[in-house]
Amino acid sequence: MVPVRWALRMMGLNPDGFYAKDGKFHGYDSDLKKVLKKTDKANGLSIKKAVDKGLLMTGDIIAFKGKTHTVAYSGQGYKVYEGGHAAIRSKFKNGILLDYSKALNSKGRKISGILRWK
Repeated sequence: MVPVRWALRMMGLNPDGFYAKDGKFHGYDSDLKKVLKKTDKANGLSIKKAVDKGLLMTGDIIAFKGKTHTVAYSGQGYKVYEGGHAAIRSKFKNGILLDYSKALNSKGRKISGILRWK
């Protein structure tokens, strides 16, 4: 959630109260609704499958079922900007830009919601 919240603030939006829990976006019905729309075309898919099917766009804000944070799709293959605990584990040498094609993809993380720029 950290990269997403930081990016929204840098764009002049105020995402205070914006978070994702159990795959649902909270605080979306604010200034965010003016610039973002919900899409469910990739719901139930992994990041890898959604990318392979061409369902993700650069900047998509993705929530996973059962997770309490979001990731932002980078547009670079299977990589997302992740600010949660996965981003600080030492085995991920690239910091917050994580590759969801292998290890992270195998943990059963399924997309349950996407916010996309209008």
